[in-house]
Amino acid sequence: MRFMKLLGIVLAVTIISSLTASAIARPPMTISPISGAAGTIVAIKAYVLGEGSCIISSSPNGLISNPVCTLDGRGATESASFTVACAPAGVYTVTVTGPEGDGGDSAVFNNEGGPCAVGGIVMPVNTVALVSPWVAAIGAVGCIGTVVVVAKRCRS
Repeated sequence: MRFMKLLGIVLAVTIISSLTASAIARPPMTISPISGAAGTIVAIKAYVLGEGSCIISSSPNGLISNPVCTLDGRGATESASFTVACAPAGVYTVTVTGPEGDGGDSAVFNNEGGPCAVGGIVMPVNTVALVSPWVAAIGAVGCIGTVVVVAKRCRS
C-alpha cells in the first residue's frame, strides 16, 4: 500500500515537471542573415509570450530601423524583421520582447558598418546649364578681342 502511494506521488511529480518543462522550453531565436551593413533586411524567428505585436530592440541602441513584429497567438513571431540602420560597426544583441513583458528572446548580430547615406536627391545632369557659363565667358572674350582689333585699326 505504501509503495502504491509513493509510486503515485513520483508519477504525479514526473508528469507535472514534464508539463512545466515543455511549457517553458522554447527554441532559440534565429536571425537571418547574422551579419550585414546598413540597409540589410534581417528576418527574425522568435518565441515570446503574448499575442499581437512585439518589440524589437538592440543593445547597444541604434541598430534597428523599420522594425516589424507580430505574434501568431501561440508565442511565435508571425512576421518579424528590421532594417540595419546606419550605426557603428560591432556586435549587437537583438532582443524580441512580447506584449506580456517576458524576458524576451535574444540573438547576436554583427554590424559590418560601412558608408551611410547622408541625404539629398539625385537629379540628371543638365548639360546646357553646365556649359552656358563657359559659353558666356568665351563670348565675352570674343567681344573684347573684337573691340581691341577694331580700335587698333581705327588708329592706324
